[in-house]
Amino acid sequence: MQRRLTIVAVNANMTVVSGYGARDLITELRSRPPMWSSRPRGWVIQPSTLPDLIALAEHRGFQVVHEDSGEAA
Repeated sequence: MQRRLTIVAVNANMTVVSGYGARDLITELRSRPPMWSSRPRGWVIQPSTLPDLIALAEHRGFQVVHEDSGEAA
């Protein structure tokens, strides 16, 4: 069973990451725990952190999935 990391780009300043182990990956990468957002139900990161997080997740064997935020622009 492969672990799954779900990424949702909410806007230009906010990306939400969810999935088992996502918090640990973000904490390891940023050296501090991320903020939890209850509405989209996930960990909030800046978009500039995203490429490093994806690289770390893929290196650890996560399946990285990008989803649409569902908000109309």
